[in-house]
Amino acid sequence: MAPSKLIVVLGATGTQGNSVVEAFLTEKDYILRGVTRQPQSEKAQALSKKGVEVALLAKTTFLWFGFYTENLFYPIFTLIYVKSAQKFIQLSPADPSTPIWSVGDHRTNTGIFARAIVKNPPKGGGTFVRCFAEYHSSLNDYLAVWGRASGLSPQLWPGWGEEIGSMMAMWSALQERSRAGLDGDHVLDIDNILSADDRKSVIKTEAAFRALDWKKIL
Repeated sequence: MAPSKLIVVLGATGTQGNSVVEAFLTEKDYILRGVTRQPQSEKAQALSKKGVEVALLAKTTFLWFGFYTENLFYPIFTLIYVKSAQKFIQLSPADPSTPIWSVGDHRTNTGIFARAIVKNPPKGGGTFVRCFAEYHSSLNDYLAVWGRASGLSPQLWPGWGEEIGSMMAMWSALQERSRAGLDGDHVLDIDNILSADDRKSVIKTEAAFRALDWKKIL
């Protein structure tokens, strides 16, 4: 019976990656694909001789997803009603000017983005594709969209949060550079890959907020 499952190991010639490869070599149900920066190296060639498909990392396309609208269900992001202010407040470690790349409705859009990349792959590979339905220039703008969708009045209280909040603090510190990648990375926006039909199918931030049941948390 032919192998039916594919295992892709990033950094397959490294200590950890190679350990994963070696463990699965004895499992006949799996096809192994090792991704490495140097497919011509001795370690990579040794893997190839063992039946591992060796792929060049520089030709790999990475999906880089933005912020999910559903994240506002998480306690650290959930808006709290403050009676004295008569507003729903979000406590955040990020400055109100922090930009947000919104995935929109991830239940629909992640599939659209992935399919678009497979059908229209970036030339040359080695690309980070920023997958988002809508760009919001600030947290204030993002929460205003939530306010329109939910019919409630939100406000941001910056300077709070731990753990997941560290991500927001990083976005706040780097601003636009938070989605720029490292020096030398080829970063491309998903809009350059989507077909016209895909663009029509993408569910943007406000529609994604409207589709969620806010009674669960409010």
